[in-house]
This record gives sequence, structure tokens and C-alpha cells, in this order.
Amino acid sequence: MSRLVIICCLVIFCLKGALGLSTPVAQCRRNNGSLPLNAYVLGCLETPCLLPQNQNAVIDVVFKAPYLLYDMKSRAVADIFNNDIDYNLEENAVTCNFITNSYCPILEGEVVEYSLKMFISSSIPTVAISGLGGGCDIWYFIGE
Repeated sequence: MSRLVIICCLVIFCLKGALGLSTPVAQCRRNNGSLPLNAYVLGCLETPCLLPQNQNAVIDVVFKAPYLLYDMKSRAVADIFNNDIDYNLEENAVTCNFITNSYCPILEGEVVEYSLKMFISSSIPTVAISGLGGGCDIWYFIGE
């Protein structure tokens, strides 16, 4: 069974998708951080994206570092009817471990490819309605 999820990538710094494929993204309500230059949800060229349950969704992004980045963490927040629910990425939250063309620290201005794997559990609602705030925000931020 597939789950319907609308992906909204939110970034603290710029992103650009990998492999020349692109999934449309929109500005998230919570933060006015820079949008991706490009993002690609594997198998999805138009939103909303149908994501299979009980396996990983793969989101490829490429970002340009605005300044020297020593460490990064990824955070996913499920927005269900305007209620924010942190979605545990577990070991996938360590962004530096999933950079595919470089490594941390990232130099200012460096263009970096990153592949986020996010397990889509059966607890994700079957339908996420964008007009009612349904969706999933992916946040990238500098580690503490």
C-alpha cells in the first residue's frame, strides 16, 4: 500500500537536487529559509508524491554551503493538520554521513550532494492534504 505525502523541503542554507531530475518544492510556512535549487524524491517528478510504506523514501538534494560547515543534522517534521510532529530519522539524521560527493567540514561556497533516506512507517497518514497543512518538512541545520 502506498502513502500520499506532499514533500516540502525547507533549508537553512541553499540546496540543489541531484542527477538532473527534479521534484517541485514549495516554501514551507514555518521558516523562510532558502528553497532548494533542485530536489529529487526518488520516483517522483510531480507532487504530491506517492511513497511506499514500510521502506525508505530517498530524497536527493545538492546544496551550496553559505559558509564553512563543520557538522550538519537533518530533521524531518510531519505537519499534520497544523500539528508539528518530529519524525525520527535515527542514524539518517547525521547529514555528513550521507554526503555523496564530499565530506565534512564543507567549505563556504562548496556545492554538495546529499541523499536523505527517510523510513516511511505505516503511521504516516494515507493522505496529506496540502490545503490543511499536511506534508513533511525536511530541515537541514548546523550541528551543535
